[in-house]
Amino acid sequence: MLLSVFTETYMSVLRRENPGVSHKPEQRAFPDYEIERQHKLPLFRSGLIVLAGLIALVSL
Repeated sequence: MLLSVFTETYMSVLRRENPGVSHKPEQRAFPDYEIERQHKLPLFRSGLIVLAGLIALVSL
């Protein structure tokens, strides 16, 4: 259950920062290579945000 909460949080962060990103290929607004080229740093940053959240939760 906790994993699904973090997965949904991560996907909502991705959707908010990158409107072309979707987990379903038919709903993507941009080709994969365009997403990787244009949004590599925001994806990395959102990954760090989720990782920091997990570390904070574990340290409680």
